[in-house]
Amino acid sequence: MIRRKKYLVLILGVVFLGAGLLARWIAPSVSISVAEPRRMTYQDGVAAANWAYEGLALMSDAATGAPQARYSLSEQVLHRYSYDPPPDENSDPLVADFWVGLAPLSAYLATGDEKFLTAARHTADLLEDVLPETGLVPLYDFSTQVCIEEGRIMTGTNGQASILEYVSYLARIDADYRPLLGKLADGLCRYALQPETDLAWFQIQPATGAPVYSASFGFETQLGSQSVSCAQALLAAYNTDPDQERWLKTALRILQAIWQLRDPDTNLLAEVYDLEHQQPGTRLYPYQDFRYDDMGGVYLRGLTMAYQITGDPEIRAIAEPYMSALLQGTWDTGINGGAFRYLNTTHGEPAARLVETMHGLFIATLLKANDVFYAGANQEIIRACTAHAQHTIVDGFGLRNGMVPHQLGRDGRVVNASSDSQLAYAVLQFPLGYERLSQITENPAFRQASNQILSILLERHKIEAGQGQVPGYVNIVETQPPYGFEHDYARPEYLWQAFFLPAYLLYNSLHPSAEVTIGWDQDEAPGVFGLVCDMPYWNERQVFWQDGALHLAWVSGSGSLDMRDIGLRIREVTMDQQGYADYTEDVVHTQPGRHTYEIWFAD
Repeated sequence: MIRRKKYLVLILGVVFLGAGLLARWIAPSVSISVAEPRRMTYQDGVAAANWAYEGLALMSDAATGAPQARYSLSEQVLHRYSYDPPPDENSDPLVADFWVGLAPLSAYLATGDEKFLTAARHTADLLEDVLPETGLVPLYDFSTQVCIEEGRIMTGTNGQASILEYVSYLARIDADYRPLLGKLADGLCRYALQPETDLAWFQIQPATGAPVYSASFGFETQLGSQSVSCAQALLAAYNTDPDQERWLKTALRILQAIWQLRDPDTNLLAEVYDLEHQQPGTRLYPYQDFRYDDMGGVYLRGLTMAYQITGDPEIRAIAEPYMSALLQGTWDTGINGGAFRYLNTTHGEPAARLVETMHGLFIATLLKANDVFYAGANQEIIRACTAHAQHTIVDGFGLRNGMVPHQLGRDGRVVNASSDSQLAYAVLQFPLGYERLSQITENPAFRQASNQILSILLERHKIEAGQGQVPGYVNIVETQPPYGFEHDYARPEYLWQAFFLPAYLLYNSLHPSAEVTIGWDQDEAPGVFGLVCDMPYWNERQVFWQDGALHLAWVSGSGSLDMRDIGLRIREVTMDQQGYADYTEDVVHTQPGRHTYEIWFAD
C-alpha cells in the first residue's frame, strides 16, 4: 500500500453531551404544514458529503495536514455566516480530532469515491505515526508536532472507542491497518475499563491511561456513550479480526456487567453510574434516569450487534426482556395520543415528559432488534414505532417550520429557549427509522415526512463558501426564523456527520416491494447502524458501488426494486453477471430465488 503523508484532520469539538403500549394501529396521513420541498435522493447525500469534503480539505494544510485556521463564531456574528475577523489562531493548540478525519470512510463505503478513502487513510497514517505504545489516542498538537502530555480523552463516543470503530472498517478494506487496529483495541481493553466492574471510565489521561477525576462529577460515567460504545467498538474490531477472541470476551463482559445494574422490578437501567461509590450517579446528567437515545437505544444496539456476531443465548436473554422494558418504560399516552418519552426513571415513570430529536434512530434500533430477535414478527414493537412516528412527525406535532426542535413537552411546546434548536447530527439519522417503517407498513408517508425534514436540514444548516469560512454544515440551528445558530452552545460546529448522509440516503433510496429482500448484512454479521456520533455500516460486500455501478450481491424474491430516489436514470442492468432486460429507467423487476444485480445509471 502506498501512503502519502498528507494528514487530513479537522479541528472540532463536538457538542453532545409507565404506561401500557398503545395497542391499536393508527393509519398514517400526511399533514405537515410546510412548503413541499423537492424530492430527496441519494444524490443529495453525495452532494452534501462532497460539500463537507471541500471544507475538510480547506482546513488541512496540503503539506503537513495541519488545519490552516481555527473557525468558530463570535457573539457579534452569531446570526451571519461569516468569520470575519477569524479568531486568534494562537489562543489554543491545534489538536487533531482523529475521528473527524476518519469520518469520510463512511462516504467511501456508500459511494465508492476514492477521495473519501484517501482522506481516512491520511488521518489513520498520522495516528499510526504518533500513537504511543499504550495504544491510547493522543492529543497531538500540530503547532509543536508533539503529543500533549496533560489532558483527557473520552473512552467512548468521540474518543478511543469511536476511533477504534472507524479503524475496524478501514482495516476490513486494507489489512495493512490491522496492526493499528490491534494497538487501539488492546489500549482500550487495558486502560478504558475499571477492572472491578468491567465498566468504562468517563475520561482517561492519554499519556498514562489513568482515569480522570472531575471536580464536578467525580468518577461518574455514562454507561451508554462510554461502556456500550467501548463494547460495540471491540465487537467491530473482533468482526474484522476474529482471531482476537479477547476483544469479543471483553465486549461481552461489558454488556453483561451493565445488565447487573438494572432495576430488578422493571429491568431498566440508570444511564449514569458512579464507579467510585458503586452506585447510580447523582451529579452527571441524567443522574439516575435514562434517555431513549442512550441507555435505551445504545444498549439495545450493542446487544443486537453482539447477538448477530455470536448467537449467544445469554445476550438474547438480556435483549428480549430489555426491549419489553423499554416499550413499557418509555411509552406515554399523554404525548399527543402516544409517543416514546425521552427522559424516564428506572421505575418506568416520567422524569420529564419530553420528545427528543433522536427518536428516528430509536425507531430504527427497535425495528432492527425486531428483525434480529423476532424475525420481524413482534407486532408490539411495530405498533409502537408506527404510532410514535404518526403522532410526532407525520401529523406535524413534533415540527416547527418543518424542522425538529431539540425537545418538546407533551403539549407540543418547546421546553425552553435552548430547546428551540434542531440537532442536525440526529436528524441525519431519520431515514434509518422512517424508511424501514415505510417498508414494514407499506406506507410511504413516513419516508415522505423524513425526506421533507432532511431537505430543510440541508438548506438551513448549510454554510456557503466565502472569505474567512469553509463550506460545510453546522450541528445546531434554531427552528424559528431567522434560523440562526443555537445560542446556548459555545459555537456551531462543522457538521462532519454529513459524511454519513450518503449511507443513510442510499438505504432510504432502495425501495423493495413486499416480496423482495435486499441482503444488506446477509451471510455475515454485524449489520447494526452505529451510535449517535458513529458511522453507519453494513456488510460492504453485499451492497457497494464499484466502477460506476451499484452492486447488490444478495437480493431474493420476485417483485420490484424501485430506485427512483437514487436520483439517476437506470441505463443498464445485469443479473448474475449476465445481460438483463426486465427494468425501466426507475425500477428493476426481480426474479424468484436469490440473485446478484448490478445497476448502471446514466450521468
